[in-house]
Amino acid sequence: MENAIRELRDVIQQMNIGFDWTSAISAVCSVISLLAIFVLLKERGEKKRPYVQVSFELVKSSLVCLVIRNVGEVPATLKKLHPMKIFLNSFLIVLRNVFWIEKT
Repeated sequence: MENAIRELRDVIQQMNIGFDWTSAISAVCSVISLLAIFVLLKERGEKKRPYVQVSFELVKSSLVCLVIRNVGEVPATLKKLHPMKIFLNSFLIVLRNVFWIEKT
């Protein structure tokens, strides 16, 4: 009985001395799995928001319409529309060049 206890103690000591590659590989795989789950959750959260596109479309060669499209998966709510003065001025310059409108 005493010999069996000594042998058991020796085996346990030998197991604790060496580096356990199986546990290390398992730990690395667990960390990689957690990172993959985090990335997937982040991507899923980004998809659940509205994506709005704003463009100008020419209708009947003389009417320019401002078109606002929601291409996201969630409905968008337009709360305010504040066009920048620089943008409007540059748009007027483009219109003058396209339609040869005289400056007033």
